[in-house]
Amino acid sequence: MSENKRNNEFRWNFMGAFWNNPLISALVVIVIIVLLQPFKIDEIEKNKYLIIMGYGILTFFSCIFTKLVTYYIFHIDKNNYSLKETLIGGIIITLVMGFLVTCYASYIYTGNIYNGWHIPDGTFVLSAFWVNCGYALIITFFVEVFLFFFNRNKELAQRLKEEVELNRIINERAQIKQNSGQSTNNEQETGHHEITLIGSTKETVKLDVENLLYIESNGNYADITFLQNEQKTKKTLRCTLKQLENNLADFPQIIRCHRAFLVNIQYIIHVEGNAQGYRLKLQNTVESIPVSRAYATEVYQRIESKQ
Repeated sequence: MSENKRNNEFRWNFMGAFWNNPLISALVVIVIIVLLQPFKIDEIEKNKYLIIMGYGILTFFSCIFTKLVTYYIFHIDKNNYSLKETLIGGIIITLVMGFLVTCYASYIYTGNIYNGWHIPDGTFVLSAFWVNCGYALIITFFVEVFLFFFNRNKELAQRLKEEVELNRIINERAQIKQNSGQSTNNEQETGHHEITLIGSTKETVKLDVENLLYIESNGNYADITFLQNEQKTKKTLRCTLKQLENNLADFPQIIRCHRAFLVNIQYIIHVEGNAQGYRLKLQNTVESIPVSRAYATEVYQRIESKQ
């Protein structure tokens, strides 16, 4: 599986889903309008469904426009939404939809876009625009809810597929080692690489990197779990996880899998997947190690490519 393909599969973000899925959003809007009959749709007798399709087309182009504005003007990446950034996108698409719907509805019902923005005496008004913004906001909410669960289920299905594949790879490698009479102990696989991890005080932890299971961040401290005389041992250093990650940069089997965890992928014996990432079961441990969505791609690739 190529890196670009893997990255695309992990780029589902549930916030801002409306304008990041224009075609799906347009189809859902059509369904909602058919069911709810807003914008006086229930009063239309001729070409009702063609007119409803027109609202779907407006939705599609509104999503495209909002996507371009949020990315090129506000520099909002769809994979990095915060509440503030989601609100910006929501406001933009609501205003755009309000404007387009006002023009479209005015043309449909009166044959002139001008009438949607002026009362009979020619005074410019925004009352229809604000009403249509309200409709757009309500419909956007329903679409967001739908796309949230749609994307979540899609991501979950992908995670489960990857879970099956990763466990197949892990089990096949374990079977090959067993059939060849090799020990599953990683010391025979990679040799000894003794290292001393130094904290911000005088404390140090000396160990063979091949015996390191995982490291967990605990505030200003890091809990280091490793094998010592074939027994699981845990020691604590006063340092950041980033410092230890830098110290272990020369050892590709040690990777970041979560903002609070480093893990030795050589000890992974089972993988469980969900919409938020993976959980790793390690040899000689009871705990499962979380893998967040931000690191899921790298973990997948490293397990997949490990020889």
